[in-house]
Amino acid sequence: MTDTPTSKPTSARTTARITASSVGSGPVVFIVESPVKQRTITKLLGDGFIVRATYGHIADIPESDTAIDIENGFATQYQLTAKGAEVIDEMRRDLVGCSKLVIATDPDREGEMIAAHVVEFLAPSAPVERIDLGALTAAALNEALASPRDIDWNLVAAARARRILDMVFGFRVSNVARRIIRKNATAGRVQSPAVRLVVERELERLAHVA
Repeated sequence: MTDTPTSKPTSARTTARITASSVGSGPVVFIVESPVKQRTITKLLGDGFIVRATYGHIADIPESDTAIDIENGFATQYQLTAKGAEVIDEMRRDLVGCSKLVIATDPDREGEMIAAHVVEFLAPSAPVERIDLGALTAAALNEALASPRDIDWNLVAAARARRILDMVFGFRVSNVARRIIRKNATAGRVQSPAVRLVVERELERLAHVA
C-alpha cells in the first residue's frame, strides 16, 4: 500500500530497526568486510550491536617455499596479517559477554574465506551465524538475520585453491619473468598456463622438420 501524506515519515524505519531485545540478552557482534559498510550498518542497527570490519582478508599464506606442502595434498597453513591480528584482538574483546557472533561478509568465495578465517582465529564460544546481506537497509538486515546459514565450505575451498595457484604458479613464474623480461613483470594463475601453452607450441615449432 502506498503511504498517504498523513503517514508518519519515521514509521517504516522504526518498525524495521533491530534492537538487542529482538535477538538476545547480550550484545551481538556483527562482522562486515569494509569500514564503509560498518558505518552504514551501525546507523541502521539498534542498541545492543557491535559492528566491526575485517578490512578485507585477515589471513594469508606466508611467502615461503615451505608454506604449501605440494606432496601432501597442498596442505597449507594460513597466518594472520599484521592488520588481521589487530582486527582479531579487537573482536576478542568485543566477544566478552556477547550473545551471538553474526558474520555478514560478502556472499562470494573471498567473503566466505574471510568468514571462515574469522571463526578459525577467533574460536568463539558464542553461537555463530553466517548471513547474506543483499542491501544496506534495515529491512534487508531484518530479513538476513531471520535467515542465517552455515559457512559454505565449497566456496572456502574454491578461494583456497585460487590462492594456492597464485602462490605455486603465479609467484614462481613471475620470478622467472622478472629475471628474463623486466623487473616489474608478473604472471598470475591465468597467464601462467597461457605461457606454458605458448612455450610448448614454440618447442614443437622448433623441433619440426620440414
